[in-house]
Amino acid sequence: MKYLALTLVVGGLAAHTQAAVYSSDFDLTPYDFGSNLNGLDGWSLTGASLPDVATIAVSPFPSPVSGGQAIHFGFQEIDAASAYLSRNAGSSLVGNGAGYTEFQTAFIVQDSVPTYPNRDIFQFTFRGASDENILTIQLQPTAQSASPQLNPPRTDQFSWSSDFAAGAANIGTLNEGQWSTLNIRFTPSGVNDVAFSAKFQNVEFASGTLAGAGSQNLGTYGFVWKPLDPNNEGSNILILDDVSLVPEPSSALLACVAGLGLLIRRRR
Repeated sequence: MKYLALTLVVGGLAAHTQAAVYSSDFDLTPYDFGSNLNGLDGWSLTGASLPDVATIAVSPFPSPVSGGQAIHFGFQEIDAASAYLSRNAGSSLVGNGAGYTEFQTAFIVQDSVPTYPNRDIFQFTFRGASDENILTIQLQPTAQSASPQLNPPRTDQFSWSSDFAAGAANIGTLNEGQWSTLNIRFTPSGVNDVAFSAKFQNVEFASGTLAGAGSQNLGTYGFVWKPLDPNNEGSNILILDDVSLVPEPSSALLACVAGLGLLIRRRR
């Protein structure tokens, strides 16, 4: 009987540890310097024919950064209104073993240089199996000028949108040129809805309820680059590191370990 109990605990432990969907700091193979993200390790670039829109770049980056490599996204001639760097998720948004889905990343919006003073829009987006906009967090640049690289760095404004709720504009600001963190969590809300919470630098700046999104599968997640003028892109880029999307297994993992400890204690 003790072996059966242990098997059940270990089996549950394995099932929950498999809950992690994706996590990377982009420092190890296959993320070699200069690699194009399009087609690499599940990443896909749509909307732009040039693969160097999204590459692996090396430091120096402003600190702190995990390791010496990160994703470099944007600042190339583009043949469409936007480019979407995404990974397939193909999983339930909240109907998983952990009961929620959490996205995290460290990022920099790098300011333009005087040669290319215009600046573009970047988005963090989550789409359904039929390309529904489950949630998009957007960084919209402030008014352009001919003098980028101001001190302090210029500012972008946060807003959010969703096909399942009315979004909000101008809900926060970001100073360019420094590492920041973004954390977004989706949790069940009632029978059919999903609540979300978005944190910037570990402080919540947006939240809401996505009506009817409880039945949605998360099809893809990733990053959008939208040149304000496709014929005259700015040189601002999005640098990304420590990207993860997980139905966080830690709580379930701890529960299983605790259960295992109790079984061993009782046996003794």
